[in-house]
Amino acid sequence: TFKGANLKGAKLFGKFSYVDFSGADLSNVSLAPASTTGFIENLWRSDMQGANLDGANLAGADLTYVMLRYASLQGTDLRGAILARVDFAGANLSGADLTGADFTKADLDGVVLTGAKGLDTVTGLSTAFNVPKAMQKVE
Repeated sequence: TFKGANLKGAKLFGKFSYVDFSGADLSNVSLAPASTTGFIENLWRSDMQGANLDGANLAGADLTYVMLRYASLQGTDLRGAILARVDFAGANLSGADLTGADFTKADLDGVVLTGAKGLDTVTGLSTAFNVPKAMQKVE
C-alpha cells in the first residue's frame, strides 16, 4: 500500500494492480514509459488496473499509456494531467477534478464521471475512444 504516501515528482514504472494509493501525493509524477515509439508502450506500460487512487493528488502527472481499467479515482485531482493513451475502461472518476487534463487517444469505455469537475476544459477528446456523452463537446 502507498496510502497517503508522498511520491511527488517521482518516476515510477511497474505493475501496481489493485494497489492502494488513496490520498497519496502523486503530483507531477511520471508513470509514462521512457520512450514513445508507440508500439512497445502498449505492451510494457505501467499497470494500475483496479488500483485505489481515491482522493490522490495527480495534478500535473504524466500517465501516458498507463492502464487504469476499473481503477477508482473518486475525488482525485487530475488538473493538468497528461492522460494520453490511458486505458480508463470501467474506471470511476466520480468527483475528480479534470480541469485542463489531456485525454488524447485515451480509451474512456464505461468510465463513470458523476460529479466530475472541469469537463468543459479537457483536451484531446477529438482523438479519444468511447467518449461518454458527459464529455462530448466541440474542440
